[in-house]
Amino acid sequence: MLTLPYSPDHSGILQSLEHLKSIGRISDYMIADVSQRLKEGETAMVDCIVERKPDLVVHGMTDSLSQIWPPKIKERLPKTIQVMAMWDYRPQELQYDNLWGKWKHSAPGLDLITLSNKNQLEWWAKDFGVETMYWPHGCVVQDVEFDEAYAHNTIFVGGRNDSYPYNARVELIDSIARLTPIEWINYAGGDSTPERVKVWKDIGKIYGSAKTTLDISHFWDAEGYASGRYFYTSGLGACAITKRFPGCEELFPEGTKIYFDTPQEAVEKIKYYLEHEDARNEVKRKGKEWANKYHNYTVRFEQLFRKLRI
Repeated sequence: MLTLPYSPDHSGILQSLEHLKSIGRISDYMIADVSQRLKEGETAMVDCIVERKPDLVVHGMTDSLSQIWPPKIKERLPKTIQVMAMWDYRPQELQYDNLWGKWKHSAPGLDLITLSNKNQLEWWAKDFGVETMYWPHGCVVQDVEFDEAYAHNTIFVGGRNDSYPYNARVELIDSIARLTPIEWINYAGGDSTPERVKVWKDIGKIYGSAKTTLDISHFWDAEGYASGRYFYTSGLGACAITKRFPGCEELFPEGTKIYFDTPQEAVEKIKYYLEHEDARNEVKRKGKEWANKYHNYTVRFEQLFRKLRI
């Protein structure tokens, strides 16, 4: 369900589906726009999916859980496989912004839940009674874009949320910025605000043009978890200066990204790569090549298909 066409996630999914269709791996696909279906009425999404009689439904937005669509679809299409792809993450204490109890009502319709972290695989499996799988973000495959307007020394792209527990990232970036200048490309409001749409449209130029890019997710203590930013930065040609997290080098080895643990270490590495253009360009090249090969959405869908044995 793609609501942000310029997002490297969503454009990457569409790119992959087109490729899989072109080689005969899938016969057809449909993108069901959540925001549009919700405007059309409470049964519109279920009716839309049931009408197409798909073999597989991948729910990519948590609206599916909040609206309890999976069991409604299962009731009318009992043979259709349904997967909930959860690419976001919240610490367990937050109970996913207190939606956990409601979300569990969707469990009877689901055949598989995929998570972008490994810490919560058992928790989701136990509470939902559904098999789980680690399935992180990916990125669209496209040429590097350059725009002089975005040729900053060091950037960070993302919102600034000062509330707990998201404030930890703000504090980390602020501590780095006190030691070296950071161009913070901030966006406010929801995904569809003009400011955020502008960032999404230009994200390839933003990451491809900056000399160094801070790559920090809101959380860095869950094994295997990083936000989509972790995949977009390298996939779009950035020299990513990345906050280390458990299992990070299984996804991108050192050299495809430059990892740090402390603000002081981040500053040292930023300064080094600003001063050494050849080394910087080598990280950009290696990171993009690695992302293109191992973290595109054709790779992701083939992982899912193998799990489902289809």
